[in-house]
Amino acid sequence: MAKDPAFLFYSSDFLTGTLTLNFEDRGRYITILCLMHQQGRLQEDTIRFVVGFISDSLRSKFSIDESGNWYNPRLEDEVEKRKHFTESRRNNGKKGGRKPNAIPNDIPIGLPTTNLTENENENENENINELSKGVVGGNIIESRPLYAPPKGEVQRVFIQQGGTMEMAEHFYNKYEAIGWVLNGSPVKQWGYLVKNFIINWKNNNNAKNTHTSNGRNDLPTELTKGF
Repeated sequence: MAKDPAFLFYSSDFLTGTLTLNFEDRGRYITILCLMHQQGRLQEDTIRFVVGFISDSLRSKFSIDESGNWYNPRLEDEVEKRKHFTESRRNNGKKGGRKPNAIPNDIPIGLPTTNLTENENENENENINELSKGVVGGNIIESRPLYAPPKGEVQRVFIQQGGTMEMAEHFYNKYEAIGWVLNGSPVKQWGYLVKNFIINWKNNNNAKNTHTSNGRNDLPTELTKGF
């Protein structure tokens, strides 16, 4: 069987995970990942031959097995999940695939068996961020808009615009709770809301500090819990 030419690449995860790398190391990193995808685990000499210098920051992105081969656990996990997904599709094809006029797969009508989604374990630490429809742990979850951003992307934008992780958390939870819909319209260009959110957050905190310094600690709940 031919080598799988692709693997799932999550741009938000990559950007967040490489914020501490300079651009040269980012280029080396993605080159090594691609080579590992095609050839498997690699010896350090091979990696140095391909990319040259290896910084400590770049080295920290990989693990080393008992044979001295370098590998990336996340890459191997994604390769295995894609392999599992491909096999499930192949098995369905042997059974004849979907019958004409059958209900589309994106309308959940029960628990899945071997017909798995390609990203079934996507971002296990934040699985509510990436799944839009389906089943998690045997429980049917509510639909999530496909345009809704992952939490990591929201955090990255807030940090870039001078905000904090706490601000990002409140922002994300607010719009997650209302299904990323505001005044009846989908919140697709949410990045434009970040700057005003940060400004309002800081203004409210300043107002809270002013009242507290004057001996008043009776601010309305709306001003103390954020947006």
